Amino acid sequence: MENKIKAIISEMFMVESSQIKHDSGVLKGDINNWDSFGQLQLILVIEETFGVKFSMKEMQLLEDFTAIVAEVKKK
Repeated sequence: MENKIKAIISEMFMVESSQIKHDSGVLKGDINNWDSFGQLQLILVIEETFGVKFSMKEMQLLEDFTAIVAEVKKK
């Protein structure tokens, strides 16, 4: 699952998967285009890919790679 999420992030933001660290995310700003709009697009793709749905409260927790993986695993 982690590799699949990395692949999604890599494709969406056009970065090598090796650039995606555990704390990479919208707040850290270490990946170009991973801004608030990119974050929303990422969440939608993850929901579709894994067949999950996040509440607004859960979406607020999805600040970085590690948090995204953890929330998908909970689903």
